[in-house]
Amino acid sequence: DATALAKISSAYSLTVSGVTATNYATVIANTHVSSVVISDTGSAIISALDAIQTNANAGKITSITLTDATPPALAISASQLTSDATALAKISSAYSLTVSGVTIANYATVIANTHVSSVVIADTGLAVVSALDALQTDPNTTKITIITLTDATAPTLAISASQLTSDASALAKISSAYSLTVSGVTIANYATVIANTHVSSVVIADTGLAVVSALDALQTNANATKIASITLTDATAPALAITASQLTSDATALAKISSAYSLTVSSVTTANYTTVIANSHVSSVVITDTGSAIVTALDAIQTDPNATKITIITLTDATAPTLAISASQLTSDASALAKISSAYSLTVSGVTAANYATVIANTHVSSVVIADTGLAIVTALDAIQTNANAGKITSITLTDATAPGLAITASQLTSDASALAKISSAYSLAVSGVTAANYATVIANTHVSSVVIADTGLAIVTALDAIQTNANAGKITSITLTDATAPTLAIGASQLTSDATALAKISSAYSLTVSGVTAT
Repeated sequence: DATALAKISSAYSLTVSGVTATNYATVIANTHVSSVVISDTGSAIISALDAIQTNANAGKITSITLTDATPPALAISASQLTSDATALAKISSAYSLTVSGVTIANYATVIANTHVSSVVIADTGLAVVSALDALQTDPNTTKITIITLTDATAPTLAISASQLTSDASALAKISSAYSLTVSGVTIANYATVIANTHVSSVVIADTGLAVVSALDALQTNANATKIASITLTDATAPALAITASQLTSDATALAKISSAYSLTVSSVTTANYTTVIANSHVSSVVITDTGSAIVTALDAIQTDPNATKITIITLTDATAPTLAISASQLTSDASALAKISSAYSLTVSGVTAANYATVIANTHVSSVVIADTGLAIVTALDAIQTNANAGKITSITLTDATAPGLAITASQLTSDASALAKISSAYSLAVSGVTAANYATVIANTHVSSVVIADTGLAIVTALDAIQTNANAGKITSITLTDATAPTLAIGASQLTSDATALAKISSAYSLTVSGVTAT
Protein backbone atom coordinates (compact mmCIF):
# COMPACT_ATOMS: atom_id res chain seq x y z
CA ASP A 1 0.00 0.00 0.00
CA ALA A 2 3.02 2.28 -0.32
CA THR A 3 1.54 4.27 -3.22
CA ALA A 4 -1.70 4.86 -1.33
CA LEU A 5 0.15 5.84 1.82
CA ALA A 6 2.27 8.24 -0.17
CA LYS A 7 -0.83 10.18 -1.15
CA ILE A 8 -1.65 11.10 2.43
CA SER A 9 -0.71 14.80 2.67
CA SER A 10 -1.60 15.52 6.26
CA ALA A 11 0.41 14.49 9.29
CA TYR A 12 0.09 10.90 10.51
CA SER A 13 2.13 8.07 12.05
CA LEU A 14 2.14 4.33 11.55
CA THR A 15 2.24 1.37 14.00
CA VAL A 16 3.33 -1.59 11.95
CA SER A 17 2.82 -5.22 13.01
CA GLY A 18 4.15 -8.46 11.50
CA VAL A 19 7.58 -7.00 10.77
CA THR A 20 10.24 -9.68 10.09
CA ALA A 21 13.83 -9.65 11.22
CA THR A 22 14.79 -9.26 7.59
CA ASN A 23 12.96 -5.96 6.98
CA TYR A 24 12.54 -4.35 10.42
CA ALA A 25 15.47 -1.97 9.77
CA THR A 26 13.83 -0.59 6.62
CA VAL A 27 10.46 -0.30 8.33
CA ILE A 28 11.68 1.59 11.38
CA ALA A 29 13.71 3.87 9.13
CA ASN A 30 10.45 5.15 7.62
CA THR A 31 9.80 8.57 9.18
CA HIS A 32 6.06 7.93 9.38
CA VAL A 33 6.54 4.72 11.41
CA SER A 34 6.28 5.39 15.14
CA SER A 35 6.20 1.77 16.37
CA VAL A 36 6.58 -1.76 15.12
CA VAL A 37 5.92 -5.29 16.35
CA ILE A 38 8.51 -7.72 15.00
CA SER A 39 7.19 -11.21 14.37
CA ASP A 40 9.67 -13.92 13.37
CA THR A 41 11.26 -17.20 14.44
CA GLY A 42 13.60 -17.34 17.37
CA SER A 43 16.42 -18.28 15.04
CA ALA A 44 15.84 -15.19 12.90
CA ILE A 45 15.53 -12.92 15.91
CA ILE A 46 18.72 -14.19 17.57
CA SER A 47 20.64 -13.71 14.32
CA ALA A 48 19.57 -10.05 14.25
CA LEU A 49 19.72 -9.46 18.00
CA ASP A 50 22.83 -7.28 18.11
CA ALA A 51 21.51 -5.16 15.21
CA ILE A 52 18.06 -4.82 16.77
CA GLN A 53 19.73 -3.61 19.99
CA THR A 54 21.96 -1.06 18.32
CA ASN A 55 19.68 0.22 15.51
CA ALA A 56 19.27 4.03 15.68
CA ASN A 57 15.52 3.63 15.46
CA ALA A 58 15.30 0.69 17.90
CA GLY A 59 13.07 2.76 20.16
CA LYS A 60 10.27 2.28 17.60
CA ILE A 61 10.22 -1.48 18.31
CA THR A 62 7.53 -2.02 20.90
CA SER A 63 7.64 -5.80 21.09
CA ILE A 64 8.99 -8.92 19.43
CA THR A 65 6.79 -11.94 18.91
CA LEU A 66 8.38 -15.32 18.26
CA THR A 67 6.49 -17.34 15.71
CA ASP A 68 7.92 -20.80 16.58
CA ALA A 69 5.38 -23.53 17.25
CA THR A 70 6.94 -24.04 20.70
CA PRO A 71 8.98 -21.64 22.81
CA PRO A 72 12.46 -21.64 21.24
CA ALA A 73 15.82 -21.80 23.03
CA LEU A 74 17.89 -18.82 21.97
CA ALA A 75 21.65 -19.35 22.00
CA ILE A 76 23.51 -16.19 23.01
CA SER A 77 26.79 -15.23 24.62
CA ALA A 78 27.15 -13.87 28.13
CA SER A 79 28.14 -10.50 26.70
CA GLN A 80 24.95 -10.42 24.60
CA LEU A 81 22.86 -11.12 27.67
CA THR A 82 24.08 -7.78 28.98
CA SER A 83 24.63 -5.74 25.83
CA ASP A 84 21.38 -6.86 24.14
CA ALA A 85 19.29 -6.71 27.30
CA THR A 86 16.91 -4.06 25.84
CA ALA A 87 16.27 -6.09 22.71
CA LEU A 88 15.69 -9.26 24.70
CA ALA A 89 13.30 -7.45 27.00
CA LYS A 90 11.05 -6.68 24.00
CA ILE A 91 10.41 -10.37 23.31
CA SER A 92 6.86 -10.82 24.55
CA SER A 93 6.34 -14.51 23.80
CA ALA A 94 7.76 -17.47 25.68
CA TYR A 95 11.44 -18.40 25.11
CA SER A 96 14.53 -19.63 26.92
CA LEU A 97 18.20 -18.76 26.67
CA THR A 98 21.30 -20.94 26.41
CA VAL A 99 24.20 -18.68 27.34
CA SER A 100 27.83 -19.38 26.44
CA GLY A 101 31.05 -17.68 27.57
CA VAL A 102 29.82 -17.07 31.11
CA THR A 103 32.59 -16.14 33.56
CA ILE A 104 32.85 -17.06 37.22
CA ALA A 105 32.33 -13.40 38.04
CA ASN A 106 28.84 -13.30 36.51
CA TYR A 107 27.55 -16.88 36.35
CA ALA A 108 25.38 -16.48 39.48
CA THR A 109 23.56 -13.51 37.97
CA VAL A 110 23.17 -15.27 34.62
CA ILE A 111 21.70 -18.52 36.00
CA ALA A 112 19.40 -16.50 38.26
CA ASN A 113 17.78 -15.05 35.11
CA THR A 114 14.43 -16.86 34.72
CA HIS A 115 14.76 -17.00 30.90
CA VAL A 116 18.15 -18.76 31.13
CA SER A 117 17.78 -22.53 30.88
CA SER A 118 21.46 -23.47 30.45
CA VAL A 119 24.86 -21.86 30.52
CA VAL A 120 28.39 -22.77 29.49
CA ILE A 121 30.96 -21.29 31.89
CA ALA A 122 34.30 -20.34 30.34
CA ASP A 123 37.06 -19.15 32.68
CA THR A 124 40.52 -19.99 34.04
CA GLY A 125 41.13 -22.99 36.26
CA LEU A 126 42.05 -20.69 39.14
CA ALA A 127 38.75 -18.82 38.83
CA VAL A 128 36.72 -22.03 38.58
CA VAL A 129 38.38 -23.72 41.56
CA SER A 130 37.89 -20.63 43.70
CA ALA A 131 34.14 -20.84 43.03
CA LEU A 132 33.86 -24.62 43.04
CA ASP A 133 31.82 -24.95 46.23
CA ALA A 134 29.42 -22.24 45.05
CA LEU A 135 29.08 -23.83 41.60
CA GLN A 136 28.09 -27.05 43.34
CA THR A 137 25.56 -25.58 45.75
CA ASP A 138 23.96 -22.72 43.78
CA PRO A 139 20.17 -23.29 43.72
CA ASN A 140 20.30 -22.84 39.92
CA THR A 141 23.38 -25.04 39.43
CA THR A 142 21.45 -27.49 37.21
CA LYS A 143 21.43 -24.74 34.54
CA ILE A 144 25.25 -25.09 34.25
CA THR A 145 25.77 -27.69 31.52
CA ILE A 146 29.50 -27.34 30.77
CA ILE A 147 32.53 -25.61 32.26
CA THR A 148 35.35 -24.82 29.84
CA LEU A 149 38.78 -23.86 31.20
CA THR A 150 40.41 -21.08 29.20
CA ASP A 151 44.03 -21.61 30.32
CA ALA A 152 46.64 -21.93 27.56
CA THR A 153 47.55 -25.38 28.89
CA ALA A 154 45.62 -27.85 31.03
CA PRO A 155 45.60 -26.28 34.52
CA THR A 156 46.10 -28.01 37.87
CA LEU A 157 43.25 -27.34 40.28
CA ALA A 158 44.08 -27.46 44.01
CA ILE A 159 41.16 -28.83 46.02
CA SER A 160 40.54 -30.65 49.28
CA ALA A 161 39.52 -34.30 49.62
CA SER A 162 36.12 -33.21 50.89
CA GLN A 163 35.64 -31.04 47.78
CA LEU A 164 36.48 -33.98 45.54
CA THR A 165 33.38 -35.65 46.94
CA SER A 166 31.06 -32.77 47.76
CA ASP A 167 31.79 -30.86 44.52
CA ALA A 168 31.78 -33.95 42.29
CA SER A 169 28.87 -32.68 40.14
CA ALA A 170 30.58 -29.36 39.50
CA LEU A 171 33.88 -31.05 38.63
CA ALA A 172 32.09 -33.45 36.27
CA LYS A 173 30.90 -30.45 34.21
CA ILE A 174 34.48 -29.43 33.33
CA SER A 175 34.84 -30.54 29.69
CA SER A 176 38.39 -29.40 28.99
CA ALA A 177 41.64 -31.02 30.16
CA TYR A 178 42.72 -30.45 33.76
CA SER A 179 44.41 -32.19 36.69
CA LEU A 180 43.78 -32.10 40.44
CA THR A 181 46.06 -31.79 43.46
CA VAL A 182 44.04 -33.00 46.43
CA SER A 183 44.89 -32.15 50.05
CA GLY A 184 43.53 -33.55 53.30
CA VAL A 185 43.12 -37.07 51.95
CA THR A 186 42.56 -39.70 54.65
CA ILE A 187 43.86 -43.26 54.71
CA ALA A 188 40.27 -44.45 54.34
CA ASN A 189 39.87 -42.81 50.92
CA TYR A 190 43.35 -42.26 49.47
CA ALA A 191 43.17 -45.33 47.20
CA THR A 192 39.93 -44.09 45.61
CA VAL A 193 41.31 -40.56 45.24
CA ILE A 194 44.59 -41.53 43.55
CA ALA A 195 42.71 -43.90 41.24
CA ASN A 196 40.84 -40.84 39.84
CA THR A 197 42.39 -40.18 36.42
CA HIS A 198 42.20 -36.39 36.91
CA VAL A 199 44.18 -36.55 40.17
CA SER A 200 47.90 -35.90 39.61
CA SER A 201 48.98 -35.60 43.26
CA VAL A 202 47.60 -35.88 46.77
CA VAL A 203 48.61 -34.89 50.28
CA ILE A 204 47.48 -37.49 52.80
CA ALA A 205 46.58 -36.15 56.26
CA ASP A 206 45.74 -38.67 58.99
CA THR A 207 46.88 -40.02 62.35
CA GLY A 208 50.12 -41.96 62.73
CA LEU A 209 48.14 -45.07 63.65
CA ALA A 210 46.07 -44.85 60.47
CA VAL A 211 49.12 -44.23 58.29
CA VAL A 212 51.21 -47.09 59.75
CA SER A 213 48.29 -49.52 59.39
CA ALA A 214 48.22 -48.75 55.66
CA LEU A 215 51.97 -48.38 55.16
CA ASP A 216 52.47 -51.47 52.99
CA ALA A 217 49.52 -50.50 50.78
CA LEU A 218 50.78 -46.90 50.48
CA GLN A 219 54.10 -48.29 49.26
CA THR A 220 52.73 -50.76 46.73
CA ASN A 221 49.64 -48.97 45.34
CA ALA A 222 49.83 -48.75 41.53
CA ASN A 223 49.22 -44.98 41.80
CA ALA A 224 51.58 -44.44 44.76
CA THR A 225 53.66 -41.92 42.79
CA LYS A 226 50.69 -39.53 43.03
CA ILE A 227 51.20 -39.28 46.80
CA ALA A 228 53.24 -36.10 47.18
CA SER A 229 53.48 -36.10 50.98
CA ILE A 230 51.91 -37.47 54.14
CA THR A 231 51.06 -35.23 57.10
CA LEU A 232 50.44 -36.80 60.51
CA THR A 233 47.58 -35.12 62.36
CA ASP A 234 48.42 -36.28 65.89
CA ALA A 235 48.66 -33.57 68.58
CA THR A 236 52.28 -34.59 69.22
CA ALA A 237 54.80 -36.44 67.07
CA PRO A 238 53.58 -40.07 67.08
CA ALA A 239 55.69 -43.21 67.42
CA LEU A 240 54.98 -45.53 64.51
CA ALA A 241 55.40 -49.25 65.22
CA ILE A 242 56.83 -51.09 62.20
CA THR A 243 58.96 -54.15 61.46
CA ALA A 244 62.54 -54.09 60.24
CA SER A 245 61.40 -55.45 56.87
CA GLN A 246 58.93 -52.56 56.55
CA LEU A 247 61.69 -50.06 57.29
CA THR A 248 63.31 -51.26 54.06
CA SER A 249 60.37 -52.31 51.88
CA ASP A 250 58.23 -49.26 52.75
CA ALA A 251 61.09 -46.75 52.63
CA THR A 252 59.51 -44.66 49.85
CA ALA A 253 56.21 -44.35 51.73
CA LEU A 254 58.00 -43.43 54.97
CA ALA A 255 60.07 -40.81 53.15
CA LYS A 256 56.84 -39.02 52.18
CA ILE A 257 55.93 -38.31 55.81
CA SER A 258 56.67 -34.60 56.15
CA SER A 259 55.69 -34.06 59.79
CA ALA A 260 57.60 -35.11 62.92
CA TYR A 261 57.44 -38.77 63.92
CA SER A 262 59.52 -41.54 65.45
CA LEU A 263 59.75 -45.26 64.72
CA THR A 264 59.69 -48.26 67.05
CA VAL A 265 61.09 -51.11 64.98
CA SER A 266 60.58 -54.80 65.80
CA SER A 267 62.14 -57.99 64.38
CA VAL A 268 65.51 -56.36 63.85
CA THR A 269 68.32 -58.87 63.26
CA THR A 270 71.94 -58.59 64.34
CA ALA A 271 72.80 -58.26 60.65
CA ASN A 272 70.93 -54.96 60.31
CA TYR A 273 70.49 -53.46 63.78
CA THR A 274 73.36 -50.96 63.35
CA THR A 275 71.75 -49.51 60.21
CA VAL A 276 68.32 -49.43 61.85
CA ILE A 277 69.37 -47.65 65.06
CA ALA A 278 71.47 -45.18 63.07
CA ASN A 279 68.24 -43.98 61.39
CA SER A 280 67.41 -40.60 62.97
CA HIS A 281 63.67 -41.39 63.02
CA VAL A 282 64.17 -44.62 64.96
CA SER A 283 63.64 -44.15 68.70
CA SER A 284 63.58 -47.79 69.79
CA VAL A 285 64.17 -51.27 68.37
CA VAL A 286 63.51 -54.84 69.40
CA ILE A 287 66.27 -57.14 68.19
CA THR A 288 65.05 -60.64 67.32
CA ASP A 289 67.64 -63.28 66.47
CA THR A 290 69.20 -66.56 67.57
CA GLY A 291 71.31 -66.79 70.71
CA SER A 292 74.33 -67.58 68.54
CA ALA A 293 73.87 -64.40 66.50
CA ILE A 294 73.28 -62.28 69.61
CA VAL A 295 76.36 -63.51 71.45
CA THR A 296 78.50 -62.91 68.34
CA ALA A 297 77.35 -59.28 68.24
CA LEU A 298 77.20 -58.77 72.02
CA ASP A 299 80.23 -56.46 72.34
CA ALA A 300 79.08 -54.35 69.38
CA ILE A 301 75.51 -54.11 70.75
CA GLN A 302 76.91 -52.91 74.07
CA THR A 303 79.21 -50.24 72.62
CA ASP A 304 77.14 -48.94 69.69
CA PRO A 305 76.67 -45.15 70.10
CA ASN A 306 72.93 -45.67 69.53
CA ALA A 307 72.67 -48.68 71.87
CA THR A 308 70.17 -46.88 74.11
CA LYS A 309 67.62 -47.27 71.28
CA ILE A 310 67.69 -51.05 71.78
CA THR A 311 64.90 -51.73 74.28
CA ILE A 312 64.54 -55.52 74.10
CA ILE A 313 66.41 -58.49 72.66
CA THR A 314 64.30 -61.58 71.90
CA LEU A 315 65.97 -64.93 71.22
CA THR A 316 64.33 -66.97 68.46
CA ASP A 317 65.76 -70.39 69.36
CA ALA A 318 63.22 -73.20 69.75
CA THR A 319 64.47 -73.76 73.31
CA ALA A 320 66.31 -71.47 75.70
CA PRO A 321 69.84 -71.22 74.25
CA THR A 322 73.13 -71.28 76.14
CA LEU A 323 75.30 -68.28 75.36
CA ALA A 324 79.06 -68.75 75.67
CA ILE A 325 80.74 -65.56 76.91
CA SER A 326 83.85 -64.54 78.82
CA ALA A 327 83.94 -63.25 82.37
CA SER A 328 84.97 -59.82 81.10
CA GLN A 329 81.90 -59.75 78.80
CA LEU A 330 79.64 -60.62 81.72
CA THR A 331 80.70 -57.29 83.23
CA SER A 332 81.40 -55.10 80.20
CA ASP A 333 78.30 -56.22 78.25
CA ALA A 334 75.95 -56.21 81.25
CA SER A 335 73.60 -53.63 79.73
CA ALA A 336 73.26 -55.60 76.50
CA LEU A 337 72.65 -58.86 78.39
CA ALA A 338 70.03 -57.17 80.58
CA LYS A 339 67.99 -56.39 77.44
CA ILE A 340 67.48 -60.08 76.63
CA SER A 341 63.85 -60.71 77.57
CA SER A 342 63.53 -64.39 76.65
CA ALA A 343 64.93 -67.38 78.54
CA TYR A 344 68.65 -68.15 78.18
CA SER A 345 71.64 -69.44 80.14
CA LEU A 346 75.31 -68.47 80.16
CA THR A 347 78.51 -70.50 80.08
CA VAL A 348 81.24 -68.16 81.27
CA SER A 349 84.93 -68.70 80.60
CA GLY A 350 87.98 -66.94 82.01
CA VAL A 351 86.48 -66.50 85.47
CA THR A 352 89.08 -65.63 88.13
CA ALA A 353 89.23 -66.85 91.71
CA ALA A 354 88.47 -63.29 92.77
CA ASN A 355 85.09 -63.11 90.97
CA TYR A 356 83.86 -66.67 90.51
CA ALA A 357 81.48 -66.43 93.48
CA THR A 358 79.70 -63.41 91.98
CA VAL A 359 79.58 -65.03 88.54
CA ILE A 360 78.09 -68.36 89.67
CA ALA A 361 75.55 -66.52 91.83
CA ASN A 362 74.10 -65.00 88.61
CA THR A 363 70.84 -66.87 87.94
CA HIS A 364 71.48 -66.91 84.17
CA VAL A 365 74.88 -68.57 84.58
CA SER A 366 74.64 -72.35 84.16
CA SER A 367 78.36 -73.14 84.01
CA VAL A 368 81.74 -71.45 84.38
CA VAL A 369 85.35 -72.22 83.61
CA ILE A 370 87.66 -70.73 86.23
CA ALA A 371 91.05 -69.64 84.88
CA ASP A 372 93.68 -68.40 87.36
CA THR A 373 97.09 -69.16 88.85
CA GLY A 374 97.64 -72.17 91.05
CA LEU A 375 98.29 -69.91 94.01
CA ALA A 376 94.97 -68.10 93.53
CA ILE A 377 93.09 -71.36 93.14
CA VAL A 378 94.62 -73.07 96.19
CA THR A 379 93.90 -69.96 98.25
CA ALA A 380 90.22 -70.16 97.29
CA LEU A 381 90.02 -73.97 97.26
CA ASP A 382 87.88 -74.40 100.38
CA ALA A 383 85.45 -71.67 99.23
CA ILE A 384 85.23 -73.15 95.73
CA GLN A 385 84.40 -76.53 97.28
CA THR A 386 81.70 -75.24 99.60
CA ASN A 387 80.05 -72.54 97.46
CA ALA A 388 76.30 -73.17 97.16
CA ASN A 389 76.58 -72.80 93.38
CA ALA A 390 79.77 -74.89 93.04
CA GLY A 391 77.95 -77.29 90.73
CA LYS A 392 78.07 -74.57 88.04
CA ILE A 393 81.90 -74.83 87.93
CA THR A 394 82.67 -77.24 85.08
CA SER A 395 86.46 -76.95 85.11
CA ILE A 396 89.39 -75.00 86.48
CA THR A 397 92.29 -74.03 84.25
CA LEU A 398 95.61 -73.05 85.84
CA THR A 399 97.25 -70.17 84.02
CA ASP A 400 100.83 -70.67 85.29
CA ALA A 401 103.55 -70.93 82.67
CA THR A 402 104.42 -74.40 83.96
CA ALA A 403 102.46 -76.92 85.99
CA PRO A 404 102.30 -75.41 89.50
CA GLY A 405 102.68 -77.20 92.81
CA LEU A 406 99.72 -76.63 95.06
CA ALA A 407 100.33 -76.76 98.82
CA ILE A 408 97.34 -78.22 100.68
CA THR A 409 96.59 -80.10 103.86
CA ALA A 410 95.62 -83.73 104.06
CA SER A 411 92.14 -82.71 105.22
CA GLN A 412 91.77 -80.51 102.12
CA LEU A 413 92.77 -83.39 99.90
CA THR A 414 89.64 -85.13 101.15
CA SER A 415 87.22 -82.27 101.83
CA ASP A 416 88.09 -80.33 98.65
CA ALA A 417 88.23 -83.39 96.42
CA SER A 418 85.42 -82.17 94.12
CA ALA A 419 87.10 -78.79 93.61
CA LEU A 420 90.49 -80.43 92.93
CA ALA A 421 88.86 -82.82 90.44
CA LYS A 422 87.72 -79.84 88.35
CA ILE A 423 91.31 -78.71 87.70
CA SER A 424 91.81 -79.71 84.06
CA SER A 425 95.41 -78.54 83.55
CA ALA A 426 98.62 -80.12 84.87
CA TYR A 427 99.51 -79.57 88.54
CA SER A 428 101.07 -81.33 91.54
CA LEU A 429 100.20 -81.38 95.22
CA ALA A 430 102.41 -80.87 98.27
CA VAL A 431 100.30 -82.28 101.10
CA SER A 432 100.97 -81.48 104.76
CA GLY A 433 99.42 -82.90 107.93
CA VAL A 434 99.20 -86.44 106.62
CA THR A 435 98.66 -89.06 109.35
CA ALA A 436 100.13 -92.52 109.53
CA ALA A 437 96.61 -93.83 108.97
CA ASN A 438 96.17 -92.20 105.55
CA TYR A 439 99.61 -91.50 104.15
CA ALA A 440 99.48 -94.56 101.88
CA THR A 441 96.30 -93.34 100.21
CA VAL A 442 97.68 -89.79 99.90
CA ILE A 443 100.98 -90.74 98.29
CA ALA A 444 99.17 -93.10 95.93
CA ASN A 445 97.38 -90.06 94.44
CA THR A 446 99.09 -89.37 91.09
CA HIS A 447 98.84 -85.59 91.57
CA VAL A 448 100.67 -85.75 94.94
CA SER A 449 104.37 -85.04 94.49
CA SER A 450 105.31 -84.67 98.17
CA VAL A 451 103.83 -85.13 101.62
CA VAL A 452 104.70 -84.21 105.14
CA ILE A 453 103.54 -86.88 107.63
CA ALA A 454 102.53 -85.49 111.03
CA ASP A 455 101.59 -87.97 113.78
CA THR A 456 102.60 -89.31 117.20
CA GLY A 457 105.81 -91.28 117.66
CA LEU A 458 103.77 -94.38 118.50
CA ALA A 459 101.77 -94.11 115.29
CA ILE A 460 104.92 -93.55 113.26
CA VAL A 461 106.88 -96.44 114.75
CA THR A 462 103.88 -98.72 114.24
CA ALA A 463 103.84 -97.84 110.54
CA LEU A 464 107.62 -97.58 110.16
CA ASP A 465 108.14 -100.73 108.11
CA ALA A 466 105.26 -99.85 105.78
CA ILE A 467 106.49 -96.25 105.37
CA GLN A 468 109.92 -97.65 104.46
CA THR A 469 108.68 -100.10 101.90
CA ASN A 470 105.77 -98.17 100.31
CA ALA A 471 106.25 -97.93 96.55
CA ASN A 472 105.61 -94.16 96.73
CA ALA A 473 107.77 -93.58 99.82
CA GLY A 474 109.93 -91.23 97.83
CA LYS A 475 107.04 -88.67 97.96
CA ILE A 476 107.44 -88.45 101.78
CA THR A 477 109.69 -85.44 102.32
CA SER A 478 109.59 -85.38 106.12
CA ILE A 479 107.89 -86.82 109.17
CA THR A 480 106.89 -84.57 112.06
CA LEU A 481 106.22 -86.11 115.46
CA THR A 482 103.29 -84.45 117.20
CA ASP A 483 104.06 -85.61 120.77
CA ALA A 484 104.24 -82.91 123.40
CA THR A 485 107.82 -83.96 124.17
CA ALA A 486 110.39 -85.89 122.18
CA PRO A 487 109.11 -89.47 122.18
CA THR A 488 111.11 -92.69 122.53
CA LEU A 489 110.52 -95.04 119.65
CA ALA A 490 110.90 -98.79 120.36
CA ILE A 491 112.27 -100.65 117.36
CA GLY A 492 114.14 -103.87 116.65
CA ALA A 493 117.76 -103.94 115.64
CA SER A 494 116.83 -105.06 112.13
CA GLN A 495 114.52 -102.01 111.74
CA LEU A 496 117.38 -99.71 112.62
CA THR A 497 118.94 -100.90 109.42
CA SER A 498 115.98 -101.78 107.19
CA ASP A 499 113.93 -98.67 108.05
CA ALA A 500 116.91 -96.32 108.06
CA THR A 501 115.44 -94.18 105.20
CA ALA A 502 112.11 -93.82 106.95
CA LEU A 503 113.80 -92.93 110.24
CA ALA A 504 115.95 -90.36 108.46
CA LYS A 505 112.80 -88.47 107.39
CA ILE A 506 111.77 -87.78 111.00
CA SER A 507 112.55 -84.10 111.37
CA SER A 508 111.54 -83.56 114.99
CA ALA A 509 113.35 -84.70 118.17
CA TYR A 510 113.07 -88.34 119.23
CA SER A 511 115.08 -91.22 120.82
CA LEU A 512 115.22 -94.93 120.06
CA THR A 513 115.14 -98.03 122.30
CA VAL A 514 116.48 -100.85 120.17
CA SER A 515 115.91 -104.54 120.99
CA GLY A 516 117.42 -107.69 119.51
CA VAL A 517 120.81 -106.21 119.05
CA THR A 518 123.45 -108.95 118.43
CA ALA A 519 127.03 -109.05 119.73
CA THR A 520 128.06 -108.52 116.14
